[in-house]
Amino acid sequence: MKSIIRRLITKKEAASNAGHRQFLSELHALDDIAALEASTRFLSGYSETDRASQLALLHIDEANHPRLEKLLDQYAKFDKLRPELENRIAEGSYYYQRQIFLSYVQQIELQQLKLTPSNTSPPESSPYQISLMCGRALHAGLCMIKLRYFQQQAVPAAAWHQMFQVYRLAERLGLTSTPLSIYADCPEKSLATMFAQICMLDSINQSSMNRVQIELTWQLLTKLLRNVQVVDHYEEQHHFYFIDLRKDRGARRMRTLEPSPEYRYWSTDDLSMKIELLSNTQNLPQAMLKLGLAEFSNNPHLSSLLQQLQFDWSKSGYRRQRRKEDRQSTLLGTRVILGLDAICVHLRTKADKQALQNAHLTENAMPLEERLSKHSVRFSAPEPNLKNLRWTVTDMSTKGYGATLEKDTETPLSPGMIVILLMEDQKDAAIVGIIKNVSALASGKKHIGVEILSRKARWVSLSTIQETTPTISSGTAPENGPEFSSLYLPPEEGLAEEPTLLVPRSRFLPDINYRIRSLNEKSFQRLVTVLEGRHDWLRVGCTSLA
Repeated sequence: MKSIIRRLITKKEAASNAGHRQFLSELHALDDIAALEASTRFLSGYSETDRASQLALLHIDEANHPRLEKLLDQYAKFDKLRPELENRIAEGSYYYQRQIFLSYVQQIELQQLKLTPSNTSPPESSPYQISLMCGRALHAGLCMIKLRYFQQQAVPAAAWHQMFQVYRLAERLGLTSTPLSIYADCPEKSLATMFAQICMLDSINQSSMNRVQIELTWQLLTKLLRNVQVVDHYEEQHHFYFIDLRKDRGARRMRTLEPSPEYRYWSTDDLSMKIELLSNTQNLPQAMLKLGLAEFSNNPHLSSLLQQLQFDWSKSGYRRQRRKEDRQSTLLGTRVILGLDAICVHLRTKADKQALQNAHLTENAMPLEERLSKHSVRFSAPEPNLKNLRWTVTDMSTKGYGATLEKDTETPLSPGMIVILLMEDQKDAAIVGIIKNVSALASGKKHIGVEILSRKARWVSLSTIQETTPTISSGTAPENGPEFSSLYLPPEEGLAEEPTLLVPRSRFLPDINYRIRSLNEKSFQRLVTVLEGRHDWLRVGCTSLA
């Protein structure tokens, strides 16, 4: 009887092997996208769960890997392709990787059911084969997630959770630290390193990057975050990122100091240090060469991307936060103006109008003869045609707002941008804030998180004055440079204890004497301390203005 069963199993495996090998031979006649589409259909109808089906899955995946890498490379390098080609690459590649991912997860779940009490591999599967399936499942999950990021779309529900289940099995079998090459052209890396790199990619999902920037970020990540140890115990000095195995999302910064046994951590000290070095170096090509990144030195997106990654990944200046208050749900319309320059124009125009209105009221209170003697023609120049966005505020607290907007591919939004919110239900409210995150929602809309900087910001003008001038205190110092617009942020309870200035990065020089002028007053100060900064602005300490 045993021999009959063995012959039947062998016959079934032989038929299964013959079926997928014949299919592989037929793929050569198809173009790359058609081959992926055909493979998706073949695997979706392949319901076997024996050893032969494992081999079929591995062989088909191995055969299609060069095709997929070629298509993804083409798709990621060019931000604008013909719409029909772009859609075909994106959809064909995504659904193929989704099917590969689900097929591996099915096989891995089967292995998990067969685990012995001592957590050793099932007899029909070697540790290497389980490691290989886990690694390829994680890689398929990565490609699937990147393709959704490329299209500014949300990751499918349960995708992260399923990857976490894959990693849990590798943990139970003690397979996470052994280096392996999941494809012939891939360098060796451990499952822990691969897992941490993929999870870290989700940390930039709220940065609204285009696909060229996302792919470059991934390439830098694989070079700068290496030999990772993923652990379940928390070390405050080293662990700034974590994942929660119960949540369907990737890496997040530590906001609280309440570790959980379901958290996994890894050190980003080396990654943070290298990003800081590259962001602040005076010779970027040489620094890239020293870090083994010379191949990316001529990328036109490199410099701006490093500034973005410094904001996202740097430990320098980062303050751990505990959200102490709940957000309140709301539904408010608001106009939004982006960028420091445009906000300065808006607030100066508003101040000019207010000054004219005050002057008019003052003149009306004068005797007729005095009004006639001071009469002159005054008019208020219309506000320049600034581009206004319309957002819907959906939640709020004393420190910030959450808002949504329809997907707008023409207006780039990224963390670190300065914005002003002009609430429709509050005529005089002008709230200056900084975008903290931008994320895609399943509905196709975008969600934007804004941290409030000031509710009382006002326009001021700065100009440098001569260093040798001995009469600064008398208020008669001569100017030594052209004026440029900035914002004065006064102290506000719950927001800032000290006054600050928002100044354009390109115009400001630290440790210089400045004249600070508003419409009706002047102040002379030496501005030294730069508190923070982003792409086009710096926040500088100052003394209070009247």
